[in-house]
Amino acid sequence: MTNYPLPLLLSLSHSSTDLFLPTARYAFDRRTGVFQNKTWGGHSPGKGPTQPHGTFSTNHGCTYDSRLPGQNTIVVSDRANSRLEFFTYDPASPDHFDFVAGSTVDLQPALGKGTLPCNLRMYPEQGGIAITPDLAGPVGILDASNTVVSVVNVSVLLKDLDFVHPHDAMVLPNGDFVVATWAPGRIGYWKKLPSLEEEGLPAAVQKTTVAMAGAAAAATHYGDPLAGPCMSDEQNITITGVAGSVCSPAATGGKCPTDTPAGCTITPAAILQDQSGDKYCALECSPSLPIKDQKLADSICGVDNMSCKPISGVGICTYDA
Repeated sequence: MTNYPLPLLLSLSHSSTDLFLPTARYAFDRRTGVFQNKTWGGHSPGKGPTQPHGTFSTNHGCTYDSRLPGQNTIVVSDRANSRLEFFTYDPASPDHFDFVAGSTVDLQPALGKGTLPCNLRMYPEQGGIAITPDLAGPVGILDASNTVVSVVNVSVLLKDLDFVHPHDAMVLPNGDFVVATWAPGRIGYWKKLPSLEEEGLPAAVQKTTVAMAGAAAAATHYGDPLAGPCMSDEQNITITGVAGSVCSPAATGGKCPTDTPAGCTITPAAILQDQSGDKYCALECSPSLPIKDQKLADSICGVDNMSCKPISGVGICTYDA
């Protein structure tokens, strides 16, 4: 596997304005590269997709929406707020932006709790689809109405090969796409396969195949024992004094399985031990107590009904009872 340098994120301006709009709310003259000292927006008072429009937390991408020619629209990838927001501007006064009512795209329902969208690339020549890489692990494909229609859990499928944090992605003319992952730097090529409809399968077979694929994608270690049986090498762990439970695999030679639920950004560790001295793996969400930022600790667990709970000097992720 070739190890590439860390990929950089570029956000391109449109020729109708003299400003180049990268990220973090600042602007440069696109012809000279001179900083124009023009800013807009502000820091959001909290975290999450319901924060006031035009306020941001780690606005990681700012891109002209080429699917809407003549409408002078940009999309901001408001990373720590797990959302995309669309704004229009007047080319004669490009330092002023107006929020497009109803345009906020909350990515958490599709990509998982704590999703961190890095940017959005649009492809009007391919039916208006768009692609967004999520630093927490997945990559989402959006249709022309900005609805997420497909999710590829890169960090789940290729975590053992160090494809962990998608940082940029682009769709190729043939429908395949390329993902650049961060820390460590990796480039991955993903091939588009024919849809079930294109393969001519009967509707009943399509539904069965989709259901089986969904079940297979959900089958990872550290699952919810209340939602189904644990995997063959796991135990349903309930810890005295800690609400909830979690499927915990045995540590083999001190090593833990690395496949985790979608959206989880934690590297599992052998931090649990039973009365016989056998070691078990868990997801440590806080290295010490008290948990300093409960919302952040919960978000890295990656699942809506999983939260960070204190035990024996650390915090671990368990499913809520």
